[in-house]
Order: sequence, then C-alpha cells, then structure tokens
Amino acid sequence: MEKLLLPGILLLSFLYIFYQRWVYRDKDNKGPELTGPATVKARRVDQGSYQGKAPTGYQGNTRGNWNYLITFTLSDGEELELYVGEGEYRALKEGLSGTLTWQGKKFRSFDYED
Repeated sequence: MEKLLLPGILLLSFLYIFYQRWVYRDKDNKGPELTGPATVKARRVDQGSYQGKAPTGYQGNTRGNWNYLITFTLSDGEELELYVGEGEYRALKEGLSGTLTWQGKKFRSFDYED
C-alpha cells in the first residue's frame, strides 16, 4: 500500500495540472477576441528550466526556456500581461501605443505606427 502512495500522488498531481491547463486553454479559445487601445507598460523575460539559448542582451544563465511577457495598459487603466513571441518582444518597446488584440490570456496582435 505504501509503495503505491507516492506514484498515486504524482499521478493525481499530473492529472490536476493537465486538467487546469486544458480548462484555461479551452476557456481562452471559446472567449471573445477583444480589441482596444493600449500602451506597452513593461517587458520582461521569464526563464524556465530547459536547455536553450539566452536572448540577446540577457546577462543571466544561458540555460533556460525563455518566455517573453509584455504588460499592456488598456484605455480603462487595467493592466494585462501576455506572453508574446520573441519577435513581438523585440519590436514592442515600453511607451509604444497602438491597438491590442487578445483573447483571454492569449496575445493576438499589436498594431502601431512607427
């Protein structure tokens, strides 16, 4: 019985995490796609734990799974932090204003004029 306890806990933990991700992804996919004026407030790189190449200009450990996040301030003052691709991260600088399109917690696009 004790030999099954740890594998059982690990299996239940895995199933719970999988279920949570599936529910949130499904919720994002079924939610409305929203568009509105926004300004880039902040940008950050979040390092995971897998082997990878460090982003240009990052002075930390070169081992990692890099996640690029941008915080947008919407016209009503609400802040929204979204994961973006490396290309969007490099292009969108703090203070840039434009039209943000997102769906749930998914970044879709940010249209701005140079």
